[in-house]
Amino acid sequence: MVAIHDADRGYFYYPLFLGVRFFFGLGEAPLPGSSYKAIATYYPKRLRGRMTSIQSTVNTLGPAFASVLAAYFISVFGWRHLFIFLAIPGFVVAFLFYRLVRDNPKDNPRMSAEALQELEEDEPTVNVTKPKAKMSTIFKNSLVWKAGLVWFFFDLTFWGFTSWLPSYLMNERNLSLQATGFYNALPYLVGTVAMLLGGAMSDRFKEQRRFIFAISILVAAVSLFFIIKVPSIELALVLQCVTAWFLFLSQGIFWGIVVDILPTDQMATGSSVVNCLGSIAGIVSPIFIGKLLDISGGSYATTFTYLAICLVLAGLIVPTLKTQKTI
Repeated sequence: MVAIHDADRGYFYYPLFLGVRFFFGLGEAPLPGSSYKAIATYYPKRLRGRMTSIQSTVNTLGPAFASVLAAYFISVFGWRHLFIFLAIPGFVVAFLFYRLVRDNPKDNPRMSAEALQELEEDEPTVNVTKPKAKMSTIFKNSLVWKAGLVWFFFDLTFWGFTSWLPSYLMNERNLSLQATGFYNALPYLVGTVAMLLGGAMSDRFKEQRRFIFAISILVAAVSLFFIIKVPSIELALVLQCVTAWFLFLSQGIFWGIVVDILPTDQMATGSSVVNCLGSIAGIVSPIFIGKLLDISGGSYATTFTYLAICLVLAGLIVPTLKTQKTI
């Protein structure tokens, strides 16, 4: 029997891996839109910032625990068993969502009479029987595209930062795999607290939150830029936590704005369009950073500058998002 060389295995597994990743994305795609639609349907406007920030902590707590556990599983069991382990939570979430959530809050026996009354009084946006908005109406809504552009530039940084930070810590700061897994989790733990605070601030400071977002994102850009400038690993780790704090604080504020300004009948599709632009950024940014590293001879200075510029662009656009509905 002819042995298969490692290179041959690579040629076989790589397209298979891409195919699996593609179908994973298809399964994951409905989550953001349906989540934000559920929040707009089940919660009054005064709570939506906090609820979206709680929902968004999946982007912080998940990577925080995954970074530590993944490094452990790979070193002990190998990378194949890691995928089996990571699949289990998906089945749990799917079962709970199916059992606990209904399209209409009135059909949910867990909703109290007081909560239903508040939804009724909130305003017509919570009327789930209202016909779904036409796609043409959603695509003509400038708020959708402005928010999508903000999220695009934000995610250019977010996905670039999360995709390449472990490589930076190992290649430039000489950390081991286990140490990288641990220190890579710190920004997400910090970010969880910041995310929840951002959601609360989005509800508390509705008129000022766009500018709070802009200031936070600019501070994150400055902190991100200086990660590569400081001489010690300790300062670099502190700055990555500072970057994460303001990055996730602004994320908590941003989705509170989106869920608040989009009409409920446009929420699922509109927020999906916004999130889709972020997913496109998630495809583009890691590849672009890899190209920058090749061009610069492996220097991370250019890549971190690029990430900081993307944040600045997001911070400049978000003040144009008016907090009141315009259509």
